[in-house]
Amino acid sequence: LDADVVAWFKRRAKGGRGYQTDINHALRDYVRRRDRRAVG
Repeated sequence: LDADVVAWFKRRAKGGRGYQTDINHALRDYVRRRDRRAVG
């Protein structure tokens, strides 16, 4: 991941904690949406 993207998630996370979980959720959401588009 690019440093600026990671920094954006860290800034949004409370005290910089949990940002990796937030990134994971965002990526999972993206993958789900892409899969739906491919099927639909």
